Amino acid sequence: MMLSLYTIVMGAAALLRPIHYSQLEAELQASPAIQASQIEFSDRQYILPSHDWLVSEFIPYTLDYFESQGLMMEGEGMDCDNLSRLFQNLLMISNSSGGGTGNGDVPCAIMKVKQVEAFGGVPGGDSYHSLVLIRTERGWHIIEPQTGEIAAFEHYSNRPHIEWIFF
Repeated sequence: MMLSLYTIVMGAAALLRPIHYSQLEAELQASPAIQASQIEFSDRQYILPSHDWLVSEFIPYTLDYFESQGLMMEGEGMDCDNLSRLFQNLLMISNSSGGGTGNGDVPCAIMKVKQVEAFGGVPGGDSYHSLVLIRTERGWHIIEPQTGEIAAFEHYSNRPHIEWIFF
């Protein structure tokens, strides 16, 4: 089944409240594992998505979309950083389709880490990995875009190995 890119729309119920980048930055810098030089924001204003919407609607839609398009890990041309960017871009399109961009972008970042500990079905080791970091009304969460596994950021075991975070 071919899914439409616009099947999932971030409507008013999915968008909760605006938040300024300085507050997001302060929250992240409160973690001892993150340095200010590792964080880059591309916008000043963001809008928090509903955690329930993200988990029950957006993540399943995105995984179905990836599968319907045959998007899977295939070497450097389609790997973890590509899937992380696709996840982030689908979220941006969903926000735009729902009319939310006037209030800001969704605080969803691509994060590069050294994958020392296994997470989301990706084994640990000595290689680098790309994931998604997102802020909802329930705080910060890590998402493995290949599997949709989500975890609270404070419980993510690879936090000390973060290289950079780009919004």
